[in-house]
This record gives sequence, C-alpha cells and structure tokens, in this order.
Amino acid sequence: AMKHCEWKAWNPKMQFRQRVVTFNLRQVLSNRPGCFPKDAWRQGALFRLGWARDEFKNNQSIPLRLKGSVPTIDGGAMHLSHFGNAFALMTKGLQHGEGGGLLLPGWINACSTTDEEILELLSIFRNDPISIVRSWEHRSNPLPKATPTLKDLQNCAVPWALQANPRRYAAFWGLPPID
Repeated sequence: AMKHCEWKAWNPKMQFRQRVVTFNLRQVLSNRPGCFPKDAWRQGALFRLGWARDEFKNNQSIPLRLKGSVPTIDGGAMHLSHFGNAFALMTKGLQHGEGGGLLLPGWINACSTTDEEILELLSIFRNDPISIVRSWEHRSNPLPKATPTLKDLQNCAVPWALQANPRRYAAFWGLPPID
C-alpha cells in the first residue's frame, strides 16, 4: 500500500482500513464485494518516527486505532480472521485475550471424542466455520465450494505466499490437510 501513496510531511500518522477475509480464502466468493466489507476493519497505523518518540517521551502508548480525523489508507492491510486449521483456532480460542475457551460445538465431548467426530469437526471448520466460531448464535452460513481465482485473490491483496502455495497452506484455502 505504501508504494501507492504519498505521505505528506505535515502528517505524522495514518490509519489503516483493512480488507477483511474470514475463515479461509473461499470467503472472498461468499459475499460481494468480497474482501471489502461495508465497515472496514480500522486497525493498525503508520507513524513517523519523531511522532512515536514524542509519544514515548510523554509516557503515551502507540494506539492501534487513531482517534479524530486522520488520513486513512483504505485496503492498506489485510485482516485474516479465524484463519488456519481447526487445532490452531481452538488453541487461539483457549489462550486469546478476547475471551478464551475451546471453539467446540455442543455435540463434542472434549474428553472422549471419536475419530469420526474429529473428522466431522474439521469438515465443519472448513465449510461452515461460523456455526462453530459463533455457536451461541445458532446459525449456519456455509462457505462456497468453489475456489477463488488468482484474480479474486489479487483484487483482495492476499499475500503472494498464500496465492502461490495452496498445497502448503491447505487450511487457508479451506481444503483438507494433504497427507
């Protein structure tokens, strides 16, 4: 994003409005305009070093979200939310600062789960993750079965490493693990 903008010397800070892709890359196809939600994720910022030093000298912290009227870089970053395989998501849910807890549906008994139940859980995480991640809402919103094209992903500025390595990053593509 920075190669496409001009940062005026008078402005010490800029706010990112991030593109958002949740669960896996198939989500890009699920709702238009794909990775550009109506309410962009406003988090992350760029600061001039002098401004940051002044903040530290004054015992101020560096914020993730800026207050007031500051220039924004629309689409200057991407928020990949709830990405990865089911085990990574459960680990995040258990230790993450936003709440904590295992992301498990009610029909799973964490202490006596069968192999079949685990396979079903992994399939749901790939294909209808909202039903588990927000299980208290009792809703379902299956992701499209189709795979996004490279053009879809480029339009969303998905990192090149994910675009070029679908077999290596199967969970990001919503695919089962490759043996």
